[in-house]
Amino acid sequence: MNQLWKSVLDTYLELHKILFQDVLEVRTQLESDFQSQLARRNYIRTLFACIEGETFCRKQVALVIYEYWLSSRKTIFTPAEVALLREERYFLDDTGRAKQGELFLKIEDNLRFSLASYGKAYCSLYPKATISQLDCSVKEWKLFKTIIKCRNRITHPKSVCALNITDEEVQDTDAVLLWYSKGVTNLIDKSLIELNTH
Repeated sequence: MNQLWKSVLDTYLELHKILFQDVLEVRTQLESDFQSQLARRNYIRTLFACIEGETFCRKQVALVIYEYWLSSRKTIFTPAEVALLREERYFLDDTGRAKQGELFLKIEDNLRFSLASYGKAYCSLYPKATISQLDCSVKEWKLFKTIIKCRNRITHPKSVCALNITDEEVQDTDAVLLWYSKGVTNLIDKSLIELNTH
């Protein structure tokens, strides 16, 4: 196995393990003091750190498969998709020179793109593989988008009441965590099965 590929995949798996454990530990702390607003905010922040960290790593895995593993790259990702995988943005400065800058993507769009790209790259590497995606037609997807607003509200508070997390928002976060963890665990398990059989 290519060392770069192994390194990127190992990073993704290790990050998944650490960040998911963080979410579970913070959720356990919340159980011991369910009324704690700090614990509620930490739960939501930690879940989003997990989702965003894993989203970035999935894109890196897809990019390494594309750039270093596959021989016929042009049929897999468009130039725009490659720039998004690299999180690159291009623009012209006031002198007319091309510049590269950091790209900021909406988490819900970036999550879907990372999963689709990961699946596309993996299935190109292992043509018989079937990589399932998160089901975005279920109510948990809508809850995810609602909890994004909650995360944004507590990350950039405009008032004291903006920091308040309701019981319903905690329950919605629980539902999102379960939906996300099932989908990502399934994705990782299927990926490892393919990797270990080749």
